[in-house]
Parts: sequence; C-alpha cells; structure tokens
Amino acid sequence: MTKLTLAKAVLKEIQTTANATAREFGQGMATDLVPGEKLEVVDYTTYGYRKYSDDSYVSNAYRDNFGWKNTYYQNSLTTVSLPPELWVKKEKWEKYIEKHR
Repeated sequence: MTKLTLAKAVLKEIQTTANATAREFGQGMATDLVPGEKLEVVDYTTYGYRKYSDDSYVSNAYRDNFGWKNTYYQNSLTTVSLPPELWVKKEKWEKYIEKHR
C-alpha cells in the first residue's frame, strides 16, 4: 500500500466516523467537518422543499395548491465537530494528498 493510498484510506475512515455520528443524531451524512472538543453534531438543516422568499419549510399540500414557482429543494446539511486528535490527523493527510497530486 502506497502512502497516498493510506492517506485516502485514513480520510475515508474519518469521514465514515463522522457519518456514523450524524446518523446517530438522525441525519443522513456529515457534509461538513469542523474542529471541536468531541465528536458531535453541531449544526444541521433537514432536507425538504423550502420557499425562496423566506427559506421556510413547504409541505406537499402547499406545492399541490400553489405550485413550484417559489420553491427549491434543500439537501440535508450536517456539520460534525471532530475531536482534536482526529482533526489533526485529517489536516495532516489532506496536506499530504495536496502536496503529492
């Protein structure tokens, strides 16, 4: 196994750990990782249809009655904080991959 392959495997393992944390919280997957004190979900936005005007959630009944003109689909966004040891490891391997591309 080359060092570049190892770096990618470590980053995938960190992402998998973050995704598992997001799923425990009831979200699909971690879309953003930030440094923190412990492994936890710090912010999330649920998926669904929203109004362009005020970003409020839109039910199916609203779309059935008023159409799609003022709506957009919001994918789920979940921010997970990584503990210092995982964050340092993530930064280290990302720098290695960037340097050896």
